[in-house]
Amino acid sequence: MRQERLNKKKKLLRGVSLTFLIAILLVILWIIFFKNRSYTREYDNKYFSFKYDTTWKVSKEESSSVSLAHKTDSIVDIKINNLGSNYLNSEIEQIVSEIKFDIEKQNSNYKLLKEEKISLTNYAYEGYKILYENGDSQSLIVILRNDNYVCIINYISNNVYFDMLLDSFQFILGSIKLK
Repeated sequence: MRQERLNKKKKLLRGVSLTFLIAILLVILWIIFFKNRSYTREYDNKYFSFKYDTTWKVSKEESSSVSLAHKTDSIVDIKINNLGSNYLNSEIEQIVSEIKFDIEKQNSNYKLLKEEKISLTNYAYEGYKILYENGDSQSLIVILRNDNYVCIINYISNNVYFDMLLDSFQFILGSIKLK
């Protein structure tokens, strides 16, 4: 009787050990095959470049703008414009004020939630973040400025997905390089 119990325990221990060994092998194989896989892409044109993760797809592309779409119907629009001669020596606050006026004129149902001046991206561009809410969606508009251009980045998402995709958007934002 005692020998039978010992044999059962040995079989159980072998089974658990074998399962543990298979699990370790699967984890090692997963690391080898999937860790080195690139989950980011790079977009580059003559005005700007940035990196984005593979959950986003380029949906529209023009010479000075690009749109990324996500399966959650979230959108990132990036547009770049030349600074007019009357804005070349202007402070960013004046440019942001004009853009904000245009946004609120076109979207009367937008409610301003937050606005802040910050230094954005890895290249420390002078910029502003403006957060709007529109019923069931939110729009985070980021305005960057370098010497000759102003870049407007608009991240629009449903309230349910806004915070979930915010890190992914921050990755895009942090990698933007104006040329």
